[in-house]
Amino acid sequence: MFYISCGTQLPDNANFCLKCGRPQKDGLRNLSQPKVEYREELLDWAKTPVFYDSNKKPPHQRSYDIANTITNNRVLREIQPLLEQGWGLDGPFDTAVKPLWEQNNHVTWAGSNQGKVYGCWVKLRRIS
Repeated sequence: MFYISCGTQLPDNANFCLKCGRPQKDGLRNLSQPKVEYREELLDWAKTPVFYDSNKKPPHQRSYDIANTITNNRVLREIQPLLEQGWGLDGPFDTAVKPLWEQNNHVTWAGSNQGKVYGCWVKLRRIS
């Protein structure tokens, strides 16, 4: 088929002109935007927190790395049912998952050298 306005030859099922980009009147399909849903989940680990301590003697980063690995694996295991329903992390792991740390007897969003992870906020997104 040829587009009347600019004379470009197009495939029969074309929705737009390949040259000028204008929509075709014949065969124009309804192109709908995907539906995007967002949700946040709180993973509550108050009864079984993850401990970390990089102040061990001699000082080393290993304890903190182990605690991060345990935390990341626990998050993925707990959100597995949501992943099976089509939900996914809303961005990279380190921005979509925010651990709740205890430091100096209060809960904060940042870590230090020693503390407990009492849970995580997880940002999720599903496109349908």
